[in-house]
Amino acid sequence: MPRKVIVMIGPSYASQGGMASVVNSFRTAGLFERWPIIYLHTHVEGGKLAKLRVAIVAWLRFTGLLLRGRVALLHAHVPRRNAFWRKTLFILPAQLTRCPYIVHMHSGGFVRFYRHEIGPVRRRVVRFVLDHAARIVVLSSQWRQALEGITCNTHLVTVYNFVIPQAVNMRAEQPNTLLFLGRLNQEKGFFDLLHAVKLLRADFPDVMLYCGGLGDATEVQRSLHELNVDQQVRLLGWIDGEVKQWLLAQAAVFVLPSYVEGVPMGILEAMAQGVAVVATDVGGIPDMIDSGVEGLLIKPGDVQSLTDALAKMLRNGVLRERMGAAARRRVDRQFSAVAVLPALEQMYRELTVN
Repeated sequence: MPRKVIVMIGPSYASQGGMASVVNSFRTAGLFERWPIIYLHTHVEGGKLAKLRVAIVAWLRFTGLLLRGRVALLHAHVPRRNAFWRKTLFILPAQLTRCPYIVHMHSGGFVRFYRHEIGPVRRRVVRFVLDHAARIVVLSSQWRQALEGITCNTHLVTVYNFVIPQAVNMRAEQPNTLLFLGRLNQEKGFFDLLHAVKLLRADFPDVMLYCGGLGDATEVQRSLHELNVDQQVRLLGWIDGEVKQWLLAQAAVFVLPSYVEGVPMGILEAMAQGVAVVATDVGGIPDMIDSGVEGLLIKPGDVQSLTDALAKMLRNGVLRERMGAAARRRVDRQFSAVAVLPALEQMYRELTVN
């Protein structure tokens, strides 16, 4: 009889964003070698037809495995909005065939999506999906508390994102250089950051902000011109690999003033490379950084506090070095594969015993 498998669904390995980074971390850490995992891409970058084709192929393959009794467990990486409903099309057949499933939550805005962006009928569907999950994986203690107000499911487990250890780059820090990695939108605090750069320019005329990420090009360019910070901001588009590592080595400060978050991979990558961090105290970030120890945390939307925190970091190289070293230690202790994967693998053991 063919061996039963764990089916994991999520974005393609080459997709942009944190969820794909998490899946690639699983692969690199050897999870797919230690367990009989079939990974199905349910999303790719590209046009609507390409996305639809990939989703349909993945669904047909999954349902075929289900009907043949091959699936021991479904592990679904779940965001919000349309992508949530796409994953639901996989989860409902699993539920109907009594196949256990893990809902692995990735979106810091999921609670807002549930409470403010959908009506009562769709909220019932969300609750049904969550209530019947064998496990719900959340990325932070804050998320766990929020989801306890949505679902009656008591099987909520906190499993942090992690980064794969790499040789720490030789720091070639450039004075007054800031690095932002994320969507260029208000949810990530990008426009607040542009305002902060304008204010910083009075004390740091040579301040430079490097931005790796995508957004509404028209809106971004309009904001740059209105604030007159065109010369202080460099838009790099989506970056990865060696380019990202080079930028982390150059940056004096990594900054992410988000309004909603999970456990941002960009912050973890910066911490692993010993870069001082300024961020907001939202989502899983307070689980990653104790303000004043591994970085500085502020409230979202507070441009003056953001400016003050960045100025404090830029003025004090000793502070940056101390916080960067503390951040590296915390990644090793709490956000490495060795620290994180045992909890996930224990779930696999518990849910695939039959």
